[in-house]
Amino acid sequence: MLCRYPNILKILVVAVWFVLGAGCVGVDTISVRQSGCGDLDPAACQEKRIIDACSETVQRYAYSRDRLLYDEYADLFTDDAVFQIEGYPAANGKQAIIESFKQRGSGSFTRHFSQVVNIDVIDDNRAKGISYFTLYLVNREAYDAGQRTLNGPSIVGEYHDEFAIAGDQCLIRSRKAVPLLTQNQ
Repeated sequence: MLCRYPNILKILVVAVWFVLGAGCVGVDTISVRQSGCGDLDPAACQEKRIIDACSETVQRYAYSRDRLLYDEYADLFTDDAVFQIEGYPAANGKQAIIESFKQRGSGSFTRHFSQVVNIDVIDDNRAKGISYFTLYLVNREAYDAGQRTLNGPSIVGEYHDEFAIAGDQCLIRSRKAVPLLTQNQ
């Protein structure tokens, strides 16, 4: 039946497209709706895209850091990024950040739990944000030997971030880890 009446097929495609949120009221509305912005105006949609991208970067940081995924971790930073843990010297540049990560990360089994608290879009190229993190940390040798007892989180703190927007990506330009609570060790 559809072969005899090709317009029915076109109507069905348009109807499904509309029901799925794409609509058929102009190219700008379609691209906005397909991006998950619903009926937001283009400026608000762009802000939402930046916030979503930066939130994803914060989550990808924790995942790649905990799993020692060095390449994925490196991809989260700009080439001239700065990373500092409060009270320690800053690592300047992507390569220095990766080397610092390799030195700190290989001796511990970690799990970072992070929650974006706020991201402010400065303009189409920059954003800043704060996220809370809770870090659980045990000696990797002990963990690998089956000793998995933990006495609560090692650190509760905040990340203070500056982001650079590059296309659809949000990259960390500056990250300062601020420990607020630590275990007595």
